Amino acid sequence: MRVKEIINWIIKDGMYCILCVYHDKEFWISGGKKSKNNYINLWKQIANQFIDNDEYLIFETLTEIDMDIEHIKKLNLTQDFIDTIRSSDGYNKERLLIIPEMSTELELIEYYELELPKDPSNKTAFSIQYYFPIESLNEYEIEPLYWSDKFGYIYEGIPITKWGSAYDYKEIMNKIEMLKRIFIDKGIPVIFAEVGILSKYNNINSPNREFLYTLFSLTKEINGIMACLWDNSEKISENNNYYNRETDTWNDEITQKIINKISKDKGEKTSDYYIKTNSEVVISYSNFYYTNIYNKKLLKVTINAKIYENGIIGIDFDILISSYGIDDWNDIFIKKEDGMKEYDGTISYIVDVSNEILYNEVYVMSWGDDKYVFINNVTLEFKEYFPYFDYNSYKNSILEDIF
Repeated sequence: MRVKEIINWIIKDGMYCILCVYHDKEFWISGGKKSKNNYINLWKQIANQFIDNDEYLIFETLTEIDMDIEHIKKLNLTQDFIDTIRSSDGYNKERLLIIPEMSTELELIEYYELELPKDPSNKTAFSIQYYFPIESLNEYEIEPLYWSDKFGYIYEGIPITKWGSAYDYKEIMNKIEMLKRIFIDKGIPVIFAEVGILSKYNNINSPNREFLYTLFSLTKEINGIMACLWDNSEKISENNNYYNRETDTWNDEITQKIINKISKDKGEKTSDYYIKTNSEVVISYSNFYYTNIYNKKLLKVTINAKIYENGIIGIDFDILISSYGIDDWNDIFIKKEDGMKEYDGTISYIVDVSNEILYNEVYVMSWGDDKYVFINNVTLEFKEYFPYFDYNSYKNSILEDIF
């Protein structure tokens, strides 16, 4: 059997092997109950075939199935997967099993309710993919990516071509912290089954390599999470192409250097670049800013905005600070006339929120006729000190390592 032969090659070489059902969306959703039975029978055969393989063989279900969430819940295939493997014998009782996020896109985790199946052995991991970020993938370059959360709010992924701003660093660290909070802190390991940058964005002097360096650094530092570089082998711009399998050589020696350095604990550690502060400054790229304050006590919000002169006094120029809890919103409106004009013509608003009821999710946005308002930056001031990442120092250090 060809699959078994390849698995034996991998394990013999001292590596772990993940065996998964890949794509096949149309097959699994087309036949209803019949498909469900076929799926169970497939994993029953796989479990029996590899019953004597030890923990170096891992099973994963439904990778990149990309089904509707409600359809997944209705079919309950992920629970069938767990039940089928655990009802087998041998190493299957304790084998590590992986459940991927159905669309595999890290950006979507926060916007859907996640329900992992019940595993009597408590040896289930969560799988996700994280490419230089998803908005840059080839299929989204023409049309932006849209998705909506369970409350109906629509989110947009704007196509981008480079990575490395303060916003980018904060986003990647927030994503890792999110995975830690949702999964790792609850004893559920996380595997980035695919990470990478499309070849067209990864030329020899590309600053986008910062993305790989930072992601591998973060996952190396946190126990319970790991990242796997994805390689298509074919050297075309739409692929991730790092390694030549025919010649057993690297096409991308810089990425090889990055991975080797971090794996040997010789790279720059993000944990060495934290400073303690009670404030956070965010540069806005639009008229909408969101953050999660994670139960910290927020005292003051300072907003700097440009009010365009062609605005007419009397039009609604309000800026809104909004906070969302499980069942409630708290909206704080700021009027144009409450601001203080700065030397550069912008207007700053200092808002005392120490007596306000604020939930974890905090939004700052222009409100009403927002075509006359652009928010430049937002500063949050908290009661207590907390670790804050000094991204500039880290960035300068890793660029020396990369180039």
